[in-house]
Amino acid sequence: MKTYVKIFAGTSSLCMIFQFFFNIGEKSIVDVGIHAVMSGGLFGLFMTLFAIAMYKAMGKKPGEKIVASESITIELPYIEAFIQCLQSVQVIGKHEMLNSDEQQGIIEVKSANSMESFGEIITYTLQSIDEHRTHVILTSKPSWSKTIEDWGKNENNVRQIMKYIYLHKREKYSVS
Repeated sequence: MKTYVKIFAGTSSLCMIFQFFFNIGEKSIVDVGIHAVMSGGLFGLFMTLFAIAMYKAMGKKPGEKIVASESITIELPYIEAFIQCLQSVQVIGKHEMLNSDEQQGIIEVKSANSMESFGEIITYTLQSIDEHRTHVILTSKPSWSKTIEDWGKNENNVRQIMKYIYLHKREKYSVS
């Protein structure tokens, strides 16, 4: 409900402001004000109803977080798995390394902005199971907290990275 109120208030007030300033010289200020409030209110109502329909069509609730996550156990020692995870970032394309801490088992990357989103934060969490196996948890979420829909971008990031890790999980890496 809170999200719908924000949508209504934001869209109707913007429409009111535009209507007021674009029509200020044509009629009296009272007529322009009444016209701006009525058209702004109707536009806000339309946009709110449109948002409700979009949420229902997508099967989501307002404010619901858009996060994709998956885990895998790699048949590699911890350091080799860490290197493999660092290399797997290449599949998402242009990105910025935010954090790479081998001791804590954390890799954090921000993907570049795209037509679908303002980028995503991709986090790898690695934990050694034994000498030859490492558990990896991969999470992708929007970098902008106000994102309503990611058009499957986070799931695609996780799917691409997991595919890379799965296909390369038996490779040996030299540690220098």
